[in-house]
Amino acid sequence: MTTEQLLIALLRAVLSDTPFCEPISFATFKAVYQLAATHDLKHLVYTAAETGGVLPTPSNESEQAFLEKAAASVEMAQYRYAKLEAELDHVGAVFRREGIAYLPLKGAVLRVLYPEPWMRTSCDIDVLVHEEDLDRAVDALVAEGFTTDGVRNYHDLSLYCDGVHVELHHNVLERIPAMDAVLATIWEHTVSKGCYHVEKPAFFLFHHLAHMAYHFLGGGCGVRTVMDLWLLLSYSRCSSDEVLTLCKQGGLSVFAEQLCALAAVWFGDGEHTDMTRKAEQFILNGGAYGSREQGSAATAARYGTTGAIWRKVWMPYADLKQAYPQVADKPYLTPYYQAHRVITRLKQGRGAKAIERLRAVSTQSDEAVAETRELLSQLGLYEVSE
Repeated sequence: MTTEQLLIALLRAVLSDTPFCEPISFATFKAVYQLAATHDLKHLVYTAAETGGVLPTPSNESEQAFLEKAAASVEMAQYRYAKLEAELDHVGAVFRREGIAYLPLKGAVLRVLYPEPWMRTSCDIDVLVHEEDLDRAVDALVAEGFTTDGVRNYHDLSLYCDGVHVELHHNVLERIPAMDAVLATIWEHTVSKGCYHVEKPAFFLFHHLAHMAYHFLGGGCGVRTVMDLWLLLSYSRCSSDEVLTLCKQGGLSVFAEQLCALAAVWFGDGEHTDMTRKAEQFILNGGAYGSREQGSAATAARYGTTGAIWRKVWMPYADLKQAYPQVADKPYLTPYYQAHRVITRLKQGRGAKAIERLRAVSTQSDEAVAETRELLSQLGLYEVSE
């Protein structure tokens, strides 16, 4: 069994609550643990091995220290969960007090599907409010001790409290027109419980697939999102016809079909196809949020190398007016705010990172770009992203 196959087998054991009982050597456990770490899943690998009674016996102090560190990953996941839940409750209490409609997104909702909610890790809290409520929501949270740099990105603004990052969304758009036409209707697909809203099951599933597609186009969507997808498919009470209609409207029919098939291969009784194997390798190689190399190849595949470089230097107008709303009314200020954006990044010490990204795009081989373009095309993402 390869390292990748063992990772999936251990994750399957966690989701199915069926112990993994095959012996694992220390070297093999270390390799799969390190792979799991790139997908923020190391706590699940340790949990599966411990539950199955197959944790390797250390033969020296170094191996003992490694296993102790691995055990600590479970405690850290539980701690992260507790912190995120506390701050989500905090945010919700503020918004209910202020009469602000809000909608928790992504992991904050998905984690209840896991055998234990701490198993589904997140690096932040994502919450959506109406566009017209954004300023009032920010002011209310700042008054409660949150801090923010005030930078408004194309769909969110970041706040921080007690070491927790909150992404306050004013929309859930992904800058892909076909998908965004559907995502823009999110509030029409919610059920309210006072100020607190939840997405209806069919739309939540579509929304998850759309976010997977967005990250896939950025270099990989991570194993965790496929686990999420499998659990949604297993427990979501929604009409498959409704989901298929939303995916068709959003240009995600092929992508949805293939990623659902991959989820069934990993965690159900599905059989691999040539397409699922290609998607599997791309996801496994990309880590939790996509690798720079794969992301650069995907960007070059979509826009050409020159076009990809230009997009990183000159922000598309649709994104710029989200970051700087004043540009929407005064488009002639575009050059000024493009320069302001670059200067701000340099002052924040992000220049070296930007140069690395440009270098990554410019050094992609023609073969890597062509292979990525073929993969995106076969998944139906090349056309939908145009």
